[in-house]
Amino acid sequence: MKLISMLLLVSAMFLVQLVAVSSAPVTLIVGTPYLFNKFDYKVDPNRGAELSPAFQQQHGPFGQNLVNSFGNGNL
Repeated sequence: MKLISMLLLVSAMFLVQLVAVSSAPVTLIVGTPYLFNKFDYKVDPNRGAELSPAFQQQHGPFGQNLVNSFGNGNL
């Protein structure tokens, strides 16, 4: 019983501090407003399959030569 009342007291004090200090600690719990923005991007699910032969021709199967091409300034 004593443990439960102590936990309730600590949680109440924590909530009071969250509300009283500022909105910054609340964003740590809830998250930033950017998490709730809606972003629409055009996506083509078949685009990867269409580009795969050209990618493999340039960088080898599974992109094995891709790291080497970074050293040549092909970013």
